[in-house]
Parts: sequence; structure tokens; C-alpha cells
Amino acid sequence: MSPYLTLTGNTWQLHTTNVQTVLLFEVPHFGLDQCLLSCQAQLKTKNLQGRAFLKMRELRLAAAPAR
Repeated sequence: MSPYLTLTGNTWQLHTTNVQTVLLFEVPHFGLDQCLLSCQAQLKTKNLQGRAFLKMRELRLAAAPAR
């Protein structure tokens, strides 16, 4: 987890004064094909100067060698 994040109850709080990209999750590759990953999130801000957004990124890995 990012050093900028703190966990309070079931809420993650991000405290920073700089532009920051924070990795929240990394899902391991299980060797599955044609599957669907679903994600749900809410973004709330307080005293925000600038912009904030959620982004989901796909990371394609090289295929695992056949056994």
C-alpha cells in the first residue's frame, strides 16, 4: 500500500500536497482467459485543489509457458 494512504474503518484516506498516482490494487494473473473483472469505487474529496479521478489500467503480461 502507498505510504500516502491511511486506513480508517473501511475508508482509505490519501493525504498529499503533491501530484500523486496511487496504486490501490494489483490483481495477480491466474492464467484465466476471457474473464471479467468488476470494480466499484467512490471518490470523495475535501479541500481539493486541482483534479482527482479513478483509473483502472490493464497490464498485459507475456503468456506463461505451456506445461
